[in-house]
Amino acid sequence: MNQLRSKLLALILPMVIVPIMLFGLISSQRIASIAHENIETNILNYASQTQRLIENILSVGQSNLELFAQHDLITQYALAAENERYNLLHPILLNTFHAFHNAYPEYSEIRFILPDGYEDVRYSNNSQNITEEELNHPAIQQLNRLGVNSTFLFSINPDNQQPVVYFARKIILNDFSKDGYDKKPQLRGYLLLTTSLDELQQHLNRMAADSQIQFMIVDQQHDPLLISQLTENQDSATDSLPVDRLQQTLKNSTFITNDAKQYDELHVELMRVVYDITALPMDNEFLLIAAYPQSLYLQEGSQLQKGLFVLVVLSILILSFFLILGLKRFVLSPLAMLNHATQRIGDNNHEVVIPVKTADELGLLARSFESMNKKLLFATKNLKTQAFTDSLTGLPNRLMFHDYLGRLLARSKRNNSQFALLFIDLDDFKVVNDSLGHGMGDILLKSFAQRISASIRVEDFITSSLSEEANDFIARLGGDEFIVVLHDVKKSNDITVVAQRIIQTLSQPIMLNDYEHFGSTSLGVSVYPHDGDTMEGLIKNADIAMYHAKALGKNTFQFYSKELGEEQEEINRLESELRKSIQSKTGLQLHFQPKIALNPNRVGGFEALIRWTLENGDSVNPEKMIYVAEQRNLIVPLTEWIVDEACRQNALWQKNNLIKVPIAVNFSGTHIVREDISEMIVSALTRHGLKAEYFEVEMTESSVIDSSKGILESLEKIRALGMSIAVDDFGTGFSSLSYLSNFPITSVKIDRTFVSRINQGNHSAIVTAIIHMSHALGHSVVAEGVETQDQLDFLARENCDYIQGFYFSKPLLAHEVEAFVEKFSA
Repeated sequence: MNQLRSKLLALILPMVIVPIMLFGLISSQRIASIAHENIETNILNYASQTQRLIENILSVGQSNLELFAQHDLITQYALAAENERYNLLHPILLNTFHAFHNAYPEYSEIRFILPDGYEDVRYSNNSQNITEEELNHPAIQQLNRLGVNSTFLFSINPDNQQPVVYFARKIILNDFSKDGYDKKPQLRGYLLLTTSLDELQQHLNRMAADSQIQFMIVDQQHDPLLISQLTENQDSATDSLPVDRLQQTLKNSTFITNDAKQYDELHVELMRVVYDITALPMDNEFLLIAAYPQSLYLQEGSQLQKGLFVLVVLSILILSFFLILGLKRFVLSPLAMLNHATQRIGDNNHEVVIPVKTADELGLLARSFESMNKKLLFATKNLKTQAFTDSLTGLPNRLMFHDYLGRLLARSKRNNSQFALLFIDLDDFKVVNDSLGHGMGDILLKSFAQRISASIRVEDFITSSLSEEANDFIARLGGDEFIVVLHDVKKSNDITVVAQRIIQTLSQPIMLNDYEHFGSTSLGVSVYPHDGDTMEGLIKNADIAMYHAKALGKNTFQFYSKELGEEQEEINRLESELRKSIQSKTGLQLHFQPKIALNPNRVGGFEALIRWTLENGDSVNPEKMIYVAEQRNLIVPLTEWIVDEACRQNALWQKNNLIKVPIAVNFSGTHIVREDISEMIVSALTRHGLKAEYFEVEMTESSVIDSSKGILESLEKIRALGMSIAVDDFGTGFSSLSYLSNFPITSVKIDRTFVSRINQGNHSAIVTAIIHMSHALGHSVVAEGVETQDQLDFLARENCDYIQGFYFSKPLLAHEVEAFVEKFSA
């Protein structure tokens, strides 16, 4: 190559050399200009990616902040008295914050701050905490300064000096138990989430590594928030860039304006190297600073000059025609291809192949552009994957599901087709988390996700768009909730087959920590367009159907119907009314059903029965009230009110020397398993000065059997405290001598269905057997629903211990008990 170059130089005429050299010089400058423009184009693309990432961080953070703030426990905690907060709710709320963190690990700190600024509840993966007085916290100050309910703030965490985003929200509530309905809601505290900017930092690092450009994110005062960093194994043209000198230059410069629409550019000399500095605004809050040495693109022009010189020498040998032809073929055409390729790369939608296959600088530049394009596509795919994928199961997340469902709705409306939503909820998942730990719960969720995926056809919707032939879809909405979309369903039987297959698959055992877990699932189905034509309506109706499946005994599925929707609306209305009644202690009233001891007849006790009257005067069926309370997690506060009121009334009767007998209160099996009710009962007894022997715990036979594994310890503790325990509705379930003998039961109550038919068929023999069997085991017997003299005579002959029913009395109000006791004693 050198010999040929020398011969050509010796032959070329000066008049030919000058024009050709000028052409070469102009071409090299153009190449440098194109390289510079490409760098600026890449910077704009990086800025767009950074902007979307920041918007995603803010959008997800604000959505989760609102979700956390609406949690029932936050409301309870904010409205609770100080003793109740610290003695009862504080550890529960801390565990809830822990659960939030497990579900959203990007939140490094979750705090509840009182209105006076005291940091009341804090969950953090950072042990350091400079202060617990946060009234001057910048995010809270910004809330108060702007007069808004929620805000976000980029800042530096003073505990660890790391850049973070604070998401702050005011908790403004009405305490209807203390305030009137006409009083405005008051500030009860602040909810503060802290999110690290590690993802944004990694994004800057990748951009710097890919482009050899130093990136910084600064605020409007040019104070740096994040600076791109390279690992030890990475090399960059900006390694020698003096970052501290660059920061000082930015502080002293006025080239970056707050109203910049696209970008501003500055050329500065630092350490004898000329740098180009570009600033791009990010939502009028921050600026993305890109700095790179001019040699980054000037060097490429210099290298291409050598190639041009070779082409010039060769072109001189074959005269001007061949020179022009060669320039067009080997320089101008490749440059045009590169220019066109850079525009296509800017779209960042697909892989670009540049048809420049030479081994010269243009070929290397083409390969560099192709490599850059692949890296951009890979980075974009990773961003999409992170934004739209559930990190635990690898399934699409709620965000991806909503995007997908919106496109599916548009397609189905256009094609007049129908599809089905299957809302899946794992039964008793909380028991696994509480008993085996969240680690085992995560293993269970991943296993269930794999089994659901195996039950249907799943397409990769993260990187592909919705097509006419798209397969079925599965996503994890959060917690133990999954959703499956079935395309183009023709008849309900198609849905039934898939639903049964999913339920059967999830019923197979799975090993959890050497424990064979048999799971089950409840599934609700809504069909477009019959059950709704909007995203929100379809999801809500599938959720309603799922809860109805749980109410039917779990491990089954239900289709949505209009009747279910109306029933759900009634339950929602009753839930709201019941919550108000419990908080305000209005509308609730206890009736007392006398329990008469035989031989001789005397009042042997009472059973407390809850009655509820709405504000409009309508009475609610007690069974429906208990169902609503159990479904909406109100059974615990409702039972606590019943226990306290029963103890108060019994203590008052004893204080007035009216009667000293126990009062029975009904408990649900799930309540006893979930909480240690003994402490709550003892607290009520102590508060009203009542002995334990005057309180009886009553629960149904089915509750004892269904919860036998978890309930034995709780009942033994209750019995050890001196309280009696009765089994209600005996004979209606799968009765077993084993639980009668193994459980610390003191009394058995024969169900009214046997008593009402005591003279029909073999019911009398059944009642006799229950009485004799219970007496043999040392239990007293109570017959419920006694209404006739024949029934009473039969029970008396069989030595039944106690009688309840309208034969002696209906359930009485508290003020009616005194007259009944006096009349009955007389």
